Amino acid sequence: MDLPDPADPTALPKHILNIWAIVLIILATILIMTALVLCPATAVIIYRVKCYGSVQGTIYDYGALTIDGDEYIPFRKYAGKMVLFVNVATY
Repeated sequence: MDLPDPADPTALPKHILNIWAIVLIILATILIMTALVLCPATAVIIYRVKCYGSVQGTIYDYGALTIDGDEYIPFRKYAGKMVLFVNVATY
């Protein structure tokens, strides 16, 4: 009985190749998720979107009024911190 040459990748059964593909996908997912947990700024880079062309500067050049409108909060105050902006505007 002739055995296939183990160095030849086409000699491996297809289900073995499928298992390796799944393992590699799982490892890549773990690597990406770990990078996002250890370096949250990576998420900002991944999810960066193109804004309106008329918008100049960065988010730190802007600010917002508190909910009662009494105080202006500059966003520069939050530089280096994780911030979640939630749009709660209604029509």
